[in-house]
Amino acid sequence: MVHKLFKVTDRDKDFFQIYLENRMPERIFDAHVHLALPEHTANIDPTLLETDWAIQSASSMSVEQLGKYASCLFPGFAYEFLALPLPMKGVDLEANNHYISCKSNCALMAVDPCWETKYCEELLLTDGCAGFKPYPNLVSTTKGAEISIFEFITNAQLRLLDKHKKAVLLHLPRALRLPDDDNIRELREIRHTYPDLKIVVAHFGRCFNIEPFLEGVKKLGVDIEGFYFDTAAVLNPQVYAAAFDLIAPEKIIFGTDLPIMLWHGKRTWFKGGYQNLCREDFKWNKHTEGNEEEDKYTFFIYEQLKNILDCIGNDEQLKHKVFYENAEQVYTV
Repeated sequence: MVHKLFKVTDRDKDFFQIYLENRMPERIFDAHVHLALPEHTANIDPTLLETDWAIQSASSMSVEQLGKYASCLFPGFAYEFLALPLPMKGVDLEANNHYISCKSNCALMAVDPCWETKYCEELLLTDGCAGFKPYPNLVSTTKGAEISIFEFITNAQLRLLDKHKKAVLLHLPRALRLPDDDNIRELREIRHTYPDLKIVVAHFGRCFNIEPFLEGVKKLGVDIEGFYFDTAAVLNPQVYAAAFDLIAPEKIIFGTDLPIMLWHGKRTWFKGGYQNLCREDFKWNKHTEGNEEEDKYTFFIYEQLKNILDCIGNDEQLKHKVFYENAEQVYTV
């Protein structure tokens, strides 16, 4: 059963037909999808439920639900995915990891920095495990907490990934995200220390606005060649235009951040931040534009896809790289 708020409108069908259907590749690999059952997330930290818009938007999705959403969102297209757990304080990580390992062909397991190395290696060698997905929230529930990357994934865990030539999907901590000098230093340290580790930086380094993205890319300099970047939850057309100009085409990986970005809406940007405008009635949603304007919204994911395809244009080779070939290179078990 799909979420009670999920609905495909005539506006969505028209948008898909006009802007997406004839431009998308026949095959899509979505490299950023969270799967979890309600019982896995029943004890999420109450602070997150009060303060985190993303968790309020979605805290669970089964593989069966994902199949139904994908068939509605991408009718007629072959859809594959990388399964991620929901690594939040209070989530039953062991059960969530077991679920995605059983229900998907390709998955990243959550790791707690407190877990013993032997257990982490057993987890890593689970069928379908392409690597680890650590997360700052397992250390601090404060968004943008001033913590080190090495506080939520240990060197011992990184050594395992390097040893087995697996991948890590990094969500950067600290308020400045990618441009933060300590994040830049630690990314370089990880790249230098673990040469066989495939490092994917989620959400373009959590750069949802153009200013931090340009600053972060500039600070990385030539070292940017050592990292992959996924597109999850990034809607900003300026970020995409810069990314396709500044990042090698084989380093950009398509991802949606389902089910968090499942809904109808758009994003507006201002220096230092952004605002999500959404039709569905969530606690965080202030409905600032009113019902008449909200009826014109299409899916966040459709807005994202249009912006990506506008940047790619008629380059079919680049299209195939971004939408599935790059992910296969990184996450193939």
